[in-house]
Amino acid sequence: MPHTLRPELERFRHWLGLWRGPGTMGDGTEVLLEFSIRPLFEGAGLEFTSSALDKATGANLSTGLGFWGVDDQGKVVAGIYTPELGPVQMHEVPDDPSGVCIEALVPGNVRFIVALIMEGQELVMATRRQQGYAGQGTPITSGTMRRVTPSWRSPGVTP
Repeated sequence: MPHTLRPELERFRHWLGLWRGPGTMGDGTEVLLEFSIRPLFEGAGLEFTSSALDKATGANLSTGLGFWGVDDQGKVVAGIYTPELGPVQMHEVPDDPSGVCIEALVPGNVRFIVALIMEGQELVMATRRQQGYAGQGTPITSGTMRRVTPSWRSPGVTP
């Protein structure tokens, strides 16, 4: 089903849908990652849901829910919730134009960073914690996912 997205979010249209693939937690645990990205409020925002399942046991190791909107400068602002961090407001930072990097300072002077980028037909994701602004970084989760659902198209576009 085609959807209209606000112009600042149109660059993420090719991300809409369900994605799955292998990943690794910071401690080396192999996981199956799943991301669902869909438009909300008639394309005014995007909903992101994510989970990481332990490949060996099937246990859910990490979940997240986020709503991405746009600030007054046209940059992504994301309200997310994870059981580990609770509610967090994240902001887009300059990065590779084909992807997005959002970050937030969370309690304990810890910077939480999420980066997503398309490489060919794959959506690559990495999250990390970093002590302060320039401190030592610790990977949380990384992985490469492939689309499970068909691509979403702009209204009026035919395949």
